[in-house]
Amino acid sequence: MERRPSPTRSSSRVARRSRSPPTIRRRRSSAAPTRARSPRARPRSTRARCPTASTPSPSARSAIRRPRHGPSRPARPARGLSTSPARRNATTTRRPRSRSPPTRRARRSNAGSRHPASRAPSRRARRRGPTRRSPTRHTLTIRARDADGNVGPDATWTFTLDATPPDTFLDHAPPATVHSGPLAFAVRGSDGTVACALDDGEYGPCGAVTQADSLALGEHIFRARAEDATGNIDPSPVEYRFTVVNAAPTAALALDTASGPAPFTTRPAITAADADQDGLTYRLDFGDGQVASGTLPVTLVGHRYDVPGVYTLALTVRDGRASATAEREVTVTNAQGDTPPAQTPLTLTLSSASLSLGTFVPGLASDYTATLTATMTGGDALTVADRGVDPGRLLSPAGALEQPLSVRSTSGAFVALTRIVPVPATIEFRQSIGADEVLRPGTYTKPLTFTLAVTSP
Repeated sequence: MERRPSPTRSSSRVARRSRSPPTIRRRRSSAAPTRARSPRARPRSTRARCPTASTPSPSARSAIRRPRHGPSRPARPARGLSTSPARRNATTTRRPRSRSPPTRRARRSNAGSRHPASRAPSRRARRRGPTRRSPTRHTLTIRARDADGNVGPDATWTFTLDATPPDTFLDHAPPATVHSGPLAFAVRGSDGTVACALDDGEYGPCGAVTQADSLALGEHIFRARAEDATGNIDPSPVEYRFTVVNAAPTAALALDTASGPAPFTTRPAITAADADQDGLTYRLDFGDGQVASGTLPVTLVGHRYDVPGVYTLALTVRDGRASATAEREVTVTNAQGDTPPAQTPLTLTLSSASLSLGTFVPGLASDYTATLTATMTGGDALTVADRGVDPGRLLSPAGALEQPLSVRSTSGAFVALTRIVPVPATIEFRQSIGADEVLRPGTYTKPLTFTLAVTSP
C-alpha cells in the first residue's frame, strides 16, 4: 500500500515548484467508493518495490502494509496533489495484475502437458471398426440451348450417393468339427446380396452346397461378405473356421490253414471296422498274381496254390480317405513222396537304402526319376510293393501327393505302386508333379518292400 502525503506538505511543495498562483483543485474524498473489482481478478502481491535502491527507505517501509484479510488494491493518491521525484521513486508500487481462472481449453491443454498418460484419446482413436461414410446428396442440372441461343428452363434431378457399406451376418453354421455330409451355412446381409468363399477360393454365390467328404482333412475357413446395389462391400467379411476329421479303419486277415503240400487250398477271412461308420472297400493280393476286391463285408471262397513256395497275402481296406493293411504268409510244400530239389539260399542286396527324387518345384509340370539297382541270388522273381498307409502315394506331415508313385515293371511300362509290381534288377521310379498341384512344405517319403522269390522249383 502507498502512504498518502498530508495535504499541507503536498500543497506547499506545489507552491514552491510552480511560479504561477496555485490552482485550487477539488480533492477526492478518502471515503469515495473504490472501483469495483472483477470477482475473477486477484492481485498477486501488494508489496512495493523501489526501482532505484535495493533497500527501501524508512518512509517506504512504513508505507508497506500487509492487509489483514488478504491482498487488496493499493490506494491511489488524491487528485490535485503531486509528490517530488524522490518521494515518487520511493513509494512507487507495482500495480498488481489480475489472474483470471484458466479457461476450459487452457486447463485441458495444461493437464495434457503435465500428464501425457492421462490425456483423453481423440475421437478417431476411440472409433472402432470400419469408417462409416455418410450419404452425400447431389443435384444434377440439365439445360437445353437451341441454335439461336435460346435457353430453356432448367431440369434438375436430386439424388443421394450411399457410401455406407452393408453388414454381414452368419445365422447358422455346421459344427466346428465335421466328418462327412453337407455343410450348411445361413448368411444374410443388411442390404444387397451376399457372396461366399471357401479357403483361398474366389467369392461366388452362396447357394452351392459343399460336402465335407470332398474336402481335405484339416482346418478350413468359410467367408461371406455383403454387397449393396451401389457397390459398397462389407470391409470385414464374416469368417467361420471348422475342421474336417476322419478316423482310419482297422483291418485283420485270418486263414483257416497256413501251410500244406501242393496243391494247397486256404480260405481267408477279412475283418474290418471304421469308427466313423464309413463304407469300406478291400483289395486282397494272394501273392501268386491273383487279386480279389470289392466291398465289405464279404465271404471269400478258398484259394488254391499249385506250385510249392512261400506266398504273402496282402490285404488293404479303405474308407475313402484312409486305409489299413494286414498280411499273412502261406507255405506250400512239395507233394508227399516227391524229393525236394536242392535249395539255393536267397539273397537280395539293394544299391542304396534310400532313394532321392530331387526337389519338387511348385508351379512347374515335371517328372522326377531315380534309379535303384538290386543284386540277387537264388531267386528269379523280384517284386516291389507299398504296404503302408495310402499305397502308391508319397506322404508328408501335411498330406499326400495327388499323383501316385510309379515304377518301371518287367514289361517296360511304368505302373503305379498301388499293387505289387514285378521289376527287373535295375529299378526305375518316377513321380509326376502337375503345374497346378499344391506342394506343402516338408519332405515326402514312403517305405517300400522288395521281395525276391523263386517261381520254378
